[in-house]
Amino acid sequence: MDTNTSAGGCLVAERVLGACCVVLALAAFVLLRSSSGIGDLLAIPSIQSPQFFPSAVACVLGLSGLALLLGPRGAKAQSEGTDGSADPPGGEATTSTAGVAIVAASLGIYGAGLFLVGFLVASMLAILTLGLALGYRRLSILIPLAICFPFAVLLVFQKSARIMLPEGLLF
Repeated sequence: MDTNTSAGGCLVAERVLGACCVVLALAAFVLLRSSSGIGDLLAIPSIQSPQFFPSAVACVLGLSGLALLLGPRGAKAQSEGTDGSADPPGGEATTSTAGVAIVAASLGIYGAGLFLVGFLVASMLAILTLGLALGYRRLSILIPLAICFPFAVLLVFQKSARIMLPEGLLF
């Protein structure tokens, strides 16, 4: 038995990552609620509230963490077919825990960045760093996308739908 796996073939790193995502999401959610003066932690903010978008990011992060904690993950669970037979040794499926960790950590940092530097700066940095971290190397496409996409989303949300996006404490 591999030392990185627990009973049932689920990677220990995935469970730890899932737990970290849930804790980070809860901390972000409580921080958002306490900073906005909302006394009830379970109250859903209005869609036009600046706290709506960061709360939605925190919820997605928490649900991703729960999926990592509760879902059947790992190479053993993925390589078994529906009939219970395993794939041949040459065709085993593997789990990229590093890729999952990068995405989960970037969501947590993005949620904190929304609170500190606002939607535009946090989104630009998130698109750029996620693209580079996940292996996309065409900077001639990535940089204009990181600049233009947050502005397009800002225009759609604030001008068309009248939904306020977070401005941040520093900017």
